[in-house]
Amino acid sequence: MIPINKRNIGVSILLSFLTLGIYSIYWKYLLVKNIRAIKKDDSSCVGEMLCLIFVPFYSLYWWFTRGKYIREEFTKRGSSVSSNETAFLLLSLFLLEIVAMAIMQNDFNSLPADATYSVQRSAHKFDVFFLVTGICLAAYAIFLLALIIWGFFTSVKADLGATNLFRNNVAGLPEGWPWQW
Repeated sequence: MIPINKRNIGVSILLSFLTLGIYSIYWKYLLVKNIRAIKKDDSSCVGEMLCLIFVPFYSLYWWFTRGKYIREEFTKRGSSVSSNETAFLLLSLFLLEIVAMAIMQNDFNSLPADATYSVQRSAHKFDVFFLVTGICLAAYAIFLLALIIWGFFTSVKADLGATNLFRNNVAGLPEGWPWQW
C-alpha cells in the first residue's frame, strides 16, 4: 500500500521560505511520490528529482505532463481537480512553482482519507541517500552563488576605495584629472 502524502499547505510554504527553498525540494519529492502512488509505480523517483533540480527546462515539461495525468486520473476516480496542466505550466513558466505545488498539494489533500494505492512496494535503500545528495548539491550551488555575489560587492567596494585615493591625489597625479572633483 502506497499512502498519499497529505501536507498542510501554509506550513509547507512557510518552511519553503524559511529554508530558502530547501524544503520546497523535499515537498516536490513528496509530490512526485504521490503521483507515482496514483500511477501504482513503485520505482525509484531519484532520477526524476535530479532532473527537476538540475535540468533547466525539464520542470516545464514535468508540470505539464503531471498536471495532465493528475486531471485524467482524478476524473477517472470521480474526484474533482482544482486546476489543469495549462495552469501548472503557466505558473512554472512565470517562476511561481510554489503556487503550483500548493495547488497540486490541495488536489492530493482533497482525496479521501483512506486513499492508498495497493501495490507491492520494494524497498529502495538509496532513495533517501540520493535525495539528500541532491539537496546538498543544491545547497552547495547556493553557497557558491553567495560567494560570487559577495566577491563582486567587495571588489566594487575596493574599487570605490581606489577612486577615493585618486580624489585625494595620493597617487601623485597632476591636478585637473576627470576623477578629481
